[in-house]
Amino acid sequence: MAGGRLVSREAARHAHPAPVRRPRPRRTLALALAWAAGVAAALALIALAASATAASGGKAAEAAAVPDAVARRIRQALPATPIRSIRPAPVAGLYEVVAGRNVLYAEPTGRYLLVGHIYDLATATDVTAARKAEIAAARRIPQDSLPLAEAGVRYGEGPVRLVVFSDPTCPWCRRLNREVLRELEGVEVVELMYPARPGSRAVAEAVLCADDPAAALAAAFDGRRLAEASEACRERVAAGLDAALAAGRRHGITGTPTLVAPDGRVHEGFLTRPQLVAWMRAGDARRAVDGDPRPAAKGQAAGRTSTKEEKR
Repeated sequence: MAGGRLVSREAARHAHPAPVRRPRPRRTLALALAWAAGVAAALALIALAASATAASGGKAAEAAAVPDAVARRIRQALPATPIRSIRPAPVAGLYEVVAGRNVLYAEPTGRYLLVGHIYDLATATDVTAARKAEIAAARRIPQDSLPLAEAGVRYGEGPVRLVVFSDPTCPWCRRLNREVLRELEGVEVVELMYPARPGSRAVAEAVLCADDPAAALAAAFDGRRLAEASEACRERVAAGLDAALAAGRRHGITGTPTLVAPDGRVHEGFLTRPQLVAWMRAGDARRAVDGDPRPAAKGQAAGRTSTKEEKR
């Protein structure tokens, strides 16, 4: 009751409103400063990460030591596979390792190895497959760098020379020899004995020690037993076979047959006769290959392999 009057609670509330609470200026300023500091810290971290990425991918001199360390770790894990190159990968923080025919990825410490393909979703591209194709297209093995005189089996006549890393116990080498190489025209074939399979070295020694190595190789591929090489001859051909194996490791040969064209291009695996002829004609050589209408060099004949008549 006020002044003899009864006043309702609602009227009293309107008559004496509660004081309005205003924000404290100091507290608001503190919150704003804290928020600004957080944003600044986040931006600093982003800048630091960006600079680290740029340094790892863009400064070859600073990153050179990391690939060497990675390569050492990978060589320990893959002792039989020669590492051809190491370079920054398309993904920041990874390094591309080319080992033989494979493209692998390793992180800077060399502890982890990634085996698989990288896909660029923005362009729908298999980056790894494209890189493998690029490496294969650029790969070259100079024929003159191989020990052909010491470990090569020659047959056929022509202005074009084809070199084949061949294991005398390899089924695909046998098929290539019997179905393709013996039938080529205008090509000198040199099958470089590459006894990488268990037990094949004795056969390679017997082939190289035979009076007619080309006929002996054909006989071995036809499944006939060869005369065992003498100890003196085995010692004589040992250096050549060792040199062939060393050349294969140096050039990243991981299987047989592996073909080397006159211009050094490399193809791994079996080819049919039409495929082989097309592959050889696609190179830099401009000479007759297996009936090519382009004339052979003057004074050189386009003959058949020396074992064709024996096959018949």
